[in-house]
Parts: sequence; C-alpha cells; structure tokens
Amino acid sequence: MSRILVKVKYYAWLASLAGTSEDLLEVQPGVSIEDVLKLLSKMKPSLSKVIDKALKGEAELVILHNLKHPAEGLKTKLSNNDVLEILPPMSGGTSALLKANY
Repeated sequence: MSRILVKVKYYAWLASLAGTSEDLLEVQPGVSIEDVLKLLSKMKPSLSKVIDKALKGEAELVILHNLKHPAEGLKTKLSNNDVLEILPPMSGGTSALLKANY
C-alpha cells in the first residue's frame, strides 16, 4: 500500500521546541490526527512532554486540519497532502474564548 504525505506546521514557541516551523511526514493511509501526534511525540523528544499532556487532556493545543477544526476531533482520518497546524493556546485581544473539544 502506498503512503501519504502530511504537512505539520508549528506556531509560536512550539516551532522553537520543534526546531522548525514545519515537517513533511510520510505516513500510512488511514492515519488519524491522534496517530500523527503520537508519532511526533516519538520523533521530536522536545515536543513529547507537551503533546503527551495534550493527549491526556492535561494541556491544551489548538489543532487545525486544512485550516478548520477537525470534524471528528483527534480521530479525524488524514488524506494525502493534508495540513495539520499545531498552535499553543493564545491569550489577549478579545475577552471571548473559543475552545474546541477534542
């Protein structure tokens, strides 16, 4: 079975931890966002603590899939050339808070 390409973009201090602003991953078809996060945790020890905490619900990360909130949360399946964007929670500006439940 052929593999698919998924681009992962990191923002703010996550890019500093990752040592790059983006990675291009070659993964198996049918992989979920959660699977990619677990893979990133293993590939990038500098990100493992924050990703592992987020997966356990102990920390927040904003995850966008092709510029939208994932339809099925972390269980959303990825396709070839999909883009994941990982952002730390932001503060300031407006008093309204938008929180996606993963």
